[in-house]
Amino acid sequence: TDGVPTHDIASGRIEAWPVCVTLRYHVPLQAEMASFVLLAGAGYYFIDYTMADASSAVFAAGGDEELPDQVVQDAWGFHAGAGLEYALTGWLSLTAEGRYVFLAPEVSGMAGDGYQLGGSLDLNTWLFTGGIKVAF
Repeated sequence: TDGVPTHDIASGRIEAWPVCVTLRYHVPLQAEMASFVLLAGAGYYFIDYTMADASSAVFAAGGDEELPDQVVQDAWGFHAGAGLEYALTGWLSLTAEGRYVFLAPEVSGMAGDGYQLGGSLDLNTWLFTGGIKVAF
């Protein structure tokens, strides 16, 4: 890093629980029972960050009596993607979708070296799902 310190959030576990709204546009394919699906949406992500035991041990070994206060804020995120839907009957379909999620929650607190954390954490990711759709 050419002498520039890296002040990162400690290793840990991040869980994100989204509450999302998705707009879907179906494009019928030549096959009578299939459609191509375009989708886009947004949602609020409730985020829980827990520092890993190994990171906690490093701070304790360094003489720190208290673990640094590191917080990952809840955040708004966006997604866009595409998929396929194949109708088995008039009320039962199989689905497959892929979407890219844009999520960059704010990070605050202190790094292990006493540096004040700030900025955002890049949690952008791909999400692939498959399912069974029942219409009633």
